[in-house]
Amino acid sequence: MSINCVLPYHHNLANLDPAFERAGIPIVPVIVILDSQKLSEFLQYDALPFEPSTNRLAKINGIANDGWLELPIIVYNGIATSFFDGRHRTTSLAAAGITTIPFLTAEPMKQDLLGAFGGPKTIALSTYSFANCGNYAIYGI
Repeated sequence: MSINCVLPYHHNLANLDPAFERAGIPIVPVIVILDSQKLSEFLQYDALPFEPSTNRLAKINGIANDGWLELPIIVYNGIATSFFDGRHRTTSLAAAGITTIPFLTAEPMKQDLLGAFGGPKTIALSTYSFANCGNYAIYGI
């Protein structure tokens, strides 16, 4: 099985955390491979638990079969992890038994995200195709 990844239609990461811009830290987009179960648990037990919409889940439950995934976006601002886009895709892929999920994020955030939710890059490379994702670096554990 190979799920083709595509970049999100909107992915201006510079707008996600202006603190990086003020500090002169470049916002370089990267792809991080995260563990679907760790993310599902985070969504379930976060201070603001995520309640997936059954209508939205029904529309995307076929990702594993359809073969296309628009990369979700996740950010970490030094205090909290936030899904900028992709909570339903995460829930759907985890429920389908997909163990890793690629996310688009900013390079300065990758280490904290991998430390909390990191998934094996080798598994992701056998599950997903990144041919439509440009030359973005891919990080996992």
